[in-house]
Amino acid sequence: MLLNSSANQTVEVYTGSDRRLVFSLRGQGKDNDNRGTVVLTSGTDGKVSVEISVDGKECASVLQHLSAPNSGNSQVVIVAACNGADADSLYNDAYVVLTCCQPT
Repeated sequence: MLLNSSANQTVEVYTGSDRRLVFSLRGQGKDNDNRGTVVLTSGTDGKVSVEISVDGKECASVLQHLSAPNSGNSQVVIVAACNGADADSLYNDAYVVLTCCQPT
């Protein structure tokens, strides 16, 4: 998880169809401040959702899904958020990187 905004952001990760909150982080950072790695398990249905907000307002976000050649069933998903606090319209205020395996 990387934070790159002076605004206090909240990042929440939910798993499962019932959207169980499994991780929450609130903070700010600059120069892509690395907030560490967390290992989470999605459960049997494999559903994961990420929400990023500032002062209770959901940030605009984009998602990029990557599958490297010859990586088996490994997948990487990057969520990038734009919180609008710095008025630059760039999706660089928060990054969440998820790695996962798809059933074969």
